[in-house]
Amino acid sequence: ILVFIIMLQFYSFDMSLYKMTSEFFTIQYHYYAAIRFCIGFSGCLSTIVIFKLIKSSTILGKILIYLGNISLPIYVIHQNFLNVNKFSQVSTDNILYWLIISIIIIFASIAVYKICTKSKTLGLLMFGEK
Repeated sequence: ILVFIIMLQFYSFDMSLYKMTSEFFTIQYHYYAAIRFCIGFSGCLSTIVIFKLIKSSTILGKILIYLGNISLPIYVIHQNFLNVNKFSQVSTDNILYWLIISIIIIFASIAVYKICTKSKTLGLLMFGEK
């Protein structure tokens, strides 16, 4: 987990595959590829470790099971909130800011889902629930 956090400090969007140059024989290309590999590999290992810890925690496990059961409604509804965020035109690399925004959007999506499922017709049309 520590390697993942440290490697994130070196990463920028210029290192993504979308911005990579096609010049394979440069040092910069291999440097970016090595950072992407280290982030991906350490991220996978971190995810495995975190899920093993979550599995032993019953409260957090129940919360994640609940979120997993309503992941389709969250996915369907959250896109509307992302459009609102697009109009604010906030451009920051602050991870804490995006974490807080993500949590707010998830809670707002759950609230809209609960309101929509009070109507059986709307719940059936939007989420396929009876």
